[in-house]
Amino acid sequence: MVDPNQNDQDSFKRRFEDAKNEVDEVGGLSAFKSGEWFLNLIRKCFSNYYDRATADYFSAKYPGLGEEELLAKITKVAASNAAIVGGMVGLAVSADEVSSFFTAPTSGGLSIPIQVAIAATAIAAELIVVTRMQLKLVAEIAKIMHVPLDPEDPEDILIIFAFTGIPWTVEVLK
Repeated sequence: MVDPNQNDQDSFKRRFEDAKNEVDEVGGLSAFKSGEWFLNLIRKCFSNYYDRATADYFSAKYPGLGEEELLAKITKVAASNAAIVGGMVGLAVSADEVSSFFTAPTSGGLSIPIQVAIAATAIAAELIVVTRMQLKLVAEIAKIMHVPLDPEDPEDILIIFAFTGIPWTVEVLK
């Protein structure tokens, strides 16, 4: 007989491994502590998003929209996607916390470090995914508004920082 929980466990393990890989790709947890993850992510992702965001791409994806409508549409899509990701991570962290009520007493508390690591990785992965969404939105807006940006140019990096909307980036610009 097939265990119905096995698919859920496999799916969760796969998602956890994907999240762990995302964190590793931008320099691991040490990069989060130092702040390097953001610069690594900009260098890795922004050029790709910016190069793919062409007039042909937008006219094929959203036919008949002018610049203003297009900006509103891509912003709405990005906000909706970020809300979905936030909800999924909230659900994963909540499930992790609930499972601790069942596993902590039987393991004598030995599972708590693992559960903290799972929650930290989920939150770090959310930060990466949402930041990628923001970088994509900034790249698309820049392309639509005909603003050239280069993630290798320090001045442009500051502009990209500012437009991602991450609160600590305002401090970087002061």
